Amino acid sequence: MISGYAQNGMCKEALDAFIRMRGDGFEPDEVTFASVLSACAQSGMLDVGKEIHEMILQSRIELNEFVLNGLVDMYAKCGDLGNARLIFEGMSVKNSAPWNSLITGFAIHGQCRDAIELFSRMESSGVKPDGVTFLSVLSACAHGGFVDEGLETFSKMEKYGLTANIKHYGCLVDLLGRAGKLQDAFSLVKEMPMAPNDRVLGALLGACRIHSDAFMAENVLELVKPGLSRRNILGGETNYPQILEPEQQLQICSPPFGLANLKSISVPPKPGFDCFGRG
Repeated sequence: MISGYAQNGMCKEALDAFIRMRGDGFEPDEVTFASVLSACAQSGMLDVGKEIHEMILQSRIELNEFVLNGLVDMYAKCGDLGNARLIFEGMSVKNSAPWNSLITGFAIHGQCRDAIELFSRMESSGVKPDGVTFLSVLSACAHGGFVDEGLETFSKMEKYGLTANIKHYGCLVDLLGRAGKLQDAFSLVKEMPMAPNDRVLGALLGACRIHSDAFMAENVLELVKPGLSRRNILGGETNYPQILEPEQQLQICSPPFGLANLKSISVPPKPGFDCFGRG
């Protein structure tokens, strides 16, 4: 049940169910903790996530890849990039998941150069990046103004056998637009293998506004096809890169249970332990 709630973005329900489970005397396992950490990551609830981390360290569960990546993901999405990196660096085996979690965390919290450098490390380590990886790196390049790095990153997708989707193209349009390369961005929109959606056109229109190019803005509006909302386009002129799916985006919520209920069912932390529970 907890896993189902978390997978469907129902953070409050997942945490409520976890509290009831603990209150009834049931001990959570690795899957449960990973699911609860996911709920904390989605809701942006760092303090609750830290309480869950304490419970994990005091439990007898195995710190397997699912739990460790859950911790990396929670800390990264909640903005505690120091702890996210600490746990990441301590993992002996890393598949693409923890790399993606930390790269995404850097990207969404403005540490764009760190995201790009970590992507380079990922490649050097032999771990194959996936579509999520490229979306995060392209977003970082767009927000950091790293045009050359962004173009190079996009070109690497074919090397890894990946096909760019509209979100990848949207990030590239945003990258070029922010850098003032409006004609290049406009040409890309017209040449994409799929029709542009309102977010792509909104990103380009926003760049036209930033660079005071009314003529290009008119050209962009001419691309609006039936079924696209001009209101959505005009309202979506900024922050194009949508790294996460809607159900994964931060859903800041203020659940009624608060930290007190978690603390009442957790065991006191033992001094002298690091984030992996090592003494």
